[in-house]
Amino acid sequence: MKLLTSLKKPISNIYGADLIPRIPPVKFETVVAAFQFQPEYISRIVSQFHEGVKDAEPEGIEALGRWICKRFLRAGMGLVLSRVKVFTRDLYYCYEEFAKFYPQQDAAMWQALEFAINPTANVEEYLPLVKELGDFLAQEADAVFGAA
Repeated sequence: MKLLTSLKKPISNIYGADLIPRIPPVKFETVVAAFQFQPEYISRIVSQFHEGVKDAEPEGIEALGRWICKRFLRAGMGLVLSRVKVFTRDLYYCYEEFAKFYPQQDAAMWQALEFAINPTANVEEYLPLVKELGDFLAQEADAVFGAA
């Protein structure tokens, strides 16, 4: 099923018979089910971030900051996926869709978007965001999907 889902999204009929009608429709509930690992996943990436920045060089801090912020944005998209019935990996659209349903977290997710695009080497700037947004995403994933 995963292969068929992956094929149906970007496929185009360049040459030969059109195969799209033979591929079963993609159900967002199936895609959302893949996000049920989120509470555990978010806790794990937060731990990896903290471990990675301990003795990291500035370039390493920037890379880790960009990495975790991208994951936060895409995890936020996973939370609203079944409600918006749209999937994107585009960071801005992940932010935009998430902010529609969680306006109280708009500023934090916007900060994650900014850091994903323009990371900083100052680890102190990431720490409040990682703590607050990480905790929120883990708790909300638990509420939306149930305990992992």
